[in-house]
Amino acid sequence: MLGLLNQDPPLVDHDHEHDHSAWLSGRGLDVTGEACGTQSCPVIPQYGSRSLVDELLDRPKTRSPPTQLLVPTRQSHEVPVLFREAYIENGFRAINQPWQYYVCSFFQLHNESMNVWTHFLAAYLMAKKLVVFSQYIDFWNDTYSWTFLTGLGSATLMYATSTGAHWFQSHSEFIYYLSFMLDYASIGLYSFSSVMLHYTYSADKQVYEYMRDIYQPIGAILGFLTCFCSVVGLVLLRLEYPRARKACQTIPVAFIYILLVSPILHRIYMCQIHDMECELSIDLHTQQIIWFLLSALFFVSHFPQCVLPAASTTSSIATRCSTCASL
Repeated sequence: MLGLLNQDPPLVDHDHEHDHSAWLSGRGLDVTGEACGTQSCPVIPQYGSRSLVDELLDRPKTRSPPTQLLVPTRQSHEVPVLFREAYIENGFRAINQPWQYYVCSFFQLHNESMNVWTHFLAAYLMAKKLVVFSQYIDFWNDTYSWTFLTGLGSATLMYATSTGAHWFQSHSEFIYYLSFMLDYASIGLYSFSSVMLHYTYSADKQVYEYMRDIYQPIGAILGFLTCFCSVVGLVLLRLEYPRARKACQTIPVAFIYILLVSPILHRIYMCQIHDMECELSIDLHTQQIIWFLLSALFFVSHFPQCVLPAASTTSSIATRCSTCASL
């Protein structure tokens, strides 16, 4: 008898204990000995530690809140300085939201709605023109049409990237810089292709022979400067020197526009001053020049925002009309 009392207590296999508790719980039995429905459950002995069921019952039941797809817009002072715009007081989207929120913001009124919608519509129209012309022009074999194909393709790309930049720029600082850098790259590419378009199809023989050897390298350099200066203004000058940034954006564009519109101005001059026969396209080119000058005026002066704070940017509409008229 004394030998039996002095023996060590039997070792408890806790893994087996947990397996046994789980087996009982799966069959509606309570390992704590509490009542199960109308019948009492067998009592399962406890071995020092809490049972598995107690641990599960004590866990807080939390649910992640559902994602709100259309978060109310913010005031300008509620967003970081990077995302603010001159003379825009409200309508800013919240930052660091899930991607589906920014996708759904396409159907929400905010400070970038006008830019998103007009760029998207222009991208659709350019893509539609590309499809329509491809049914009548053999772009694959007709080398003379390659410049025209480049112009349509670069215009579609520019408006597509601009749509994405204005659509998703509020996601984070990284996306803001990345999206607008891609936007400026596509603008530089389109600027160079516009030079090629005008000198290939719109310049008369006299102007073409005079500029034949220099318009391509000059256009390439100015197209690169259009992208480079815009990126420099975005990264280094946006916050502290907004006027210098505006100058970095507009000066290269002004020079490359003077280069690409020179053949058109020469044709208008010969048509109006020397009474030469005017082609039907002269009217469209004239409209394009007017729309471009209006868009430049709105872009530089921040009109009508400077007069009516919180108003949307009218320059986006004028710019799209300018491109549609030129093509």
